Amino acid sequence: MEFFTLLQQHLWITILCFADFYVSVRDCTVEMEPVIDPPSLVVKYGDPASAICRTQHNAFITGWEAPVEATRAAGSHQAVWEVSSLTNWSLAKGITCYGIYVGYAECLAILSITIYKIPERVTLSHSDPVLKGTENRLEFSLECDVKGVAPVENLTVIWFRGHTELGRSEFPQLYRSDDVTVRANLSIIASREDNKASYSCAAQLDLNTAEPIPDTRSNSVLLEDLYKYAREVSGGDVRLTEGDTLKVNYTSDANPGVMEPSGELPSVGNSRGIILGVVVVVVLVLILAVVVLVRWKCFKKS
Repeated sequence: MEFFTLLQQHLWITILCFADFYVSVRDCTVEMEPVIDPPSLVVKYGDPASAICRTQHNAFITGWEAPVEATRAAGSHQAVWEVSSLTNWSLAKGITCYGIYVGYAECLAILSITIYKIPERVTLSHSDPVLKGTENRLEFSLECDVKGVAPVENLTVIWFRGHTELGRSEFPQLYRSDDVTVRANLSIIASREDNKASYSCAAQLDLNTAEPIPDTRSNSVLLEDLYKYAREVSGGDVRLTEGDTLKVNYTSDANPGVMEPSGELPSVGNSRGIILGVVVVVVLVLILAVVVLVRWKCFKKS
């Protein structure tokens, strides 16, 4: 009888202990939060990655919550997360280290992971050039295609004429954790400096890495090829109405970017007036010749 009474008391104590544990769970303190080494990762796509999670006190369980290689260690102060080849883009959202203590809420720490991928290819192309403005300047658009790059919000496209940097294009409004293909555009109005110049673009990833990430350079586009097209654009048949002025344009070798007028022909209306004047003069001459001929015959008969 005493045995059952003692057993009953132990059961009640156990129930009360569990009730006290679940009802009066205390918040995790700063001192109890797990420490991650390193605190963040910047990893190239396909490379190995690892991190260690350590707890400060006697944690009941220490572990990692992750979509790949999740792990937990009971009765240990640390847990290791490791992958041989990082190819899962969902890891870019970060993974969680946790420590479980008796009588406390779960203590958490987040490991931020940045996965970067060097572009597979960078290609430069151009639109058809057009003549714009009263000065007939040649304008065209360059298009830089960057294929398979990540993260795009850290991408900068740098424009070059020869070795001179012309400007930069960024994509802060785009946020993607996986690799994407993007296009940047640059409008160019040709000038003397563009004579036989070449254009190119480069893709640069701005990340905090131990070693700088090399830029990926595109092919070069020679502007000289575009001038040949401009000569074709400026040629062809021209239709004029009365009163219009005909301008003759040519492409100067000294300044191939500008289609400069070499002169003007009289307007269509003036040309017709001159022709009409010539016709009138010819008719008057013919009439005068006829009159002289008739009078000469009359004089001869008399």
